[in-house]
Amino acid sequence: MCLLAACTGRAEREVQADYVFDADAAMSLSQSGLMEARAVVPLAFSDSTLVSPASSLVMDEEHFYIYLQGGAYPVLAFSQSGAFGFQVGGIGNGPAEYVAVGDVACNRKKGQVDVMTNNAVLGYSLQSGRLVERLALPFPAFSFATDEVGNYWFYTGGNFGEEHHKVVRADSLLQPSCGFLPSGGNQLPMIEPNWGKCSYLTYHESLSHDLHVVEEGELRLSHKVNFPGYELPDDLFEQAEPMKTMDILKQTDYAVIKTYVENDRYLFMYVLMMKAAREKGLPSVPDMYYWLIDKSGKKEKIIKLDAGVGADSYLFNPQLLSEDNKLYCLGHLLESVGNAEQFSEDNVNPVVAVIDLDKLF
Repeated sequence: MCLLAACTGRAEREVQADYVFDADAAMSLSQSGLMEARAVVPLAFSDSTLVSPASSLVMDEEHFYIYLQGGAYPVLAFSQSGAFGFQVGGIGNGPAEYVAVGDVACNRKKGQVDVMTNNAVLGYSLQSGRLVERLALPFPAFSFATDEVGNYWFYTGGNFGEEHHKVVRADSLLQPSCGFLPSGGNQLPMIEPNWGKCSYLTYHESLSHDLHVVEEGELRLSHKVNFPGYELPDDLFEQAEPMKTMDILKQTDYAVIKTYVENDRYLFMYVLMMKAAREKGLPSVPDMYYWLIDKSGKKEKIIKLDAGVGADSYLFNPQLLSEDNKLYCLGHLLESVGNAEQFSEDNVNPVVAVIDLDKLF
């Protein structure tokens, strides 16, 4: 049994702002100017480079690395013009292969792209995708990221360590040193993209409205967000058995922060407003919003995504916020029913849509 110390470091920094979501202030997609602020990078297609629109994306200065979290498909590297570059490792049981992709991160300290699989983290060359190192992962994890000084950060869901922390910091050899956010209660781990991996290194859980950022080796609270009328009870996971939680959620109005990314200028959240099932047997359909906050001018925009947006649209899959204020999304150009840009062929790769946030304010 590994005894993991709880780390507090300095006191958590003062919360920058308490943001309150106001659905009544939302504008439509057509009113937002978002389409005019968008550039499109098509991804090259061949039989060996077919990409799921539900994939995830990380990037360095030269490449997009695209992968299906939890899938048994290889990580693919594309140039930032969309040309296919190389395959990162491969699927299999060999020493340079992975059975499935748990998560991927660009490790800038080591100069490699890291792939987490069932019991290891494999580091590959940024130029060729060939194996550089293989490190045994001594505890279960669902997602991970790396920081600028070379620490690894893992979301464990509270399944590791004597004190059961949700987030574990490990050194460059994957030796755990600190635990953050004691899990408590009966909540099952969330299989989701917890980490924002570009510009700021951010962390969140979709059912929590507390947002965190990694700074100087510590995980600190960055923002507390309010969704009036859509807050979950604080003791939900203490009062309910894990398998009964979903039944409670189905009967509750609540907000989900599906994506949280941030840089020096902007904070972006992709928000789902979940409605309780008012009629028996009918599943609820969430209202979906982009919430963009200009921190410097204390301005914000809330954009409601139209109901006609296609299920595989890039709008449903925002990924990264770069230092130069570009929001990167991954998916098809399915913006509305009947849109001329709607793809009908099955063998077409998604695109990387790049939205310039500066043009929206």
